[in-house]
Amino acid sequence: MNEQKKPSTLYANYDFWIGDWDVSWKEKNGDKGKGRNTITKILNGNALQEKFIVTDGAGIGFKGQSISYIEKSTNQWKQLWVDNRGISYEFFGDFQNGDPKFCTKSIERNGKTIFYRMVFKNISENTLIWDWEKSIENQQSWELIWRINYNRIEL
Repeated sequence: MNEQKKPSTLYANYDFWIGDWDVSWKEKNGDKGKGRNTITKILNGNALQEKFIVTDGAGIGFKGQSISYIEKSTNQWKQLWVDNRGISYEFFGDFQNGDPKFCTKSIERNGKTIFYRMVFKNISENTLIWDWEKSIENQQSWELIWRINYNRIEL
């Protein structure tokens, strides 16, 4: 009999994100931006694939995809993101104050050291909030750049 392994705690901690989501946010001009995000398990359940698209608002047509997985040698979540504007990021994940967070390594821009991070919070079965934040130099304070509200699509 082929015994199936239980997913590690880290894998199970990100199951909340799996599914089809309507996403929305408040744009700088006050309008509402909208999109869709679909997250599925791939590679025999060893990774999550994200497919994000902006369907309405200033960023219409913006698309991105990510692969999230646990790096076996470090037992740490990683995410690789790439979008149709030619931007890519590598994130490293953990939990801080109970919220899942993915943070970049330092990025040097215009003589400054910048870090970006994603924070998932207010997670429930059918909703969550995703924040995109930036820190310059010290990672002690974070500036909110983009807040996305997720609402699960019932198929």
